Amino acid sequence: MKSKFAVLLVFLAMALLLAAGCAKKKTAAQPQAVVIEDTTPPAAPEPYTPPAVDEDALKAEQAMQELATPIHFDFDKSAIRAGDDRDRLQNKAVIMQRYPVVSVTIEGHCDERGTNEYNMALGSRRANSAKEYLKVLGVDPSRVDTVSYGEERPVDPGHNEAAWSKNRRDEFVVRR
Repeated sequence: MKSKFAVLLVFLAMALLLAAGCAKKKTAAQPQAVVIEDTTPPAAPEPYTPPAVDEDALKAEQAMQELATPIHFDFDKSAIRAGDDRDRLQNKAVIMQRYPVVSVTIEGHCDERGTNEYNMALGSRRANSAKEYLKVLGVDPSRVDTVSYGEERPVDPGHNEAAWSKNRRDEFVVRR
């Protein structure tokens, strides 16, 4: 019985050693992540503000567009027509006085009727008529050049009165 008890005791000791050897090793406690909740509401986005517009530059650009607007003539005439065309020339004179660094070239054009020579002379008379009108309104004539293209540069290639009336014109090329 002593031997059974000794065997049991040895067996128990080995079981204890085995259990102690297989026990989990203690690991160092890892720090827990700390979560801090932000309870402040998010900032409102900045309202959209469009880029600043340079009012003076915008007015100058509109003035240059007005300065480039053509005027028209009656058939076989070089006299400035009353109404819209005279008003346009008066506006052009005001603009040129407001912007003294601006010059223009007035291009005289005709419709296709008539000879090339006649239309070149008529286009020249039309351009000079507008130049003289601007001069009377106070524009320095050295700021205005003229050229005639006769019938060579039609704005409308048609062969009817509607096309011809568009082609009888002075165009204003702005130079800065």
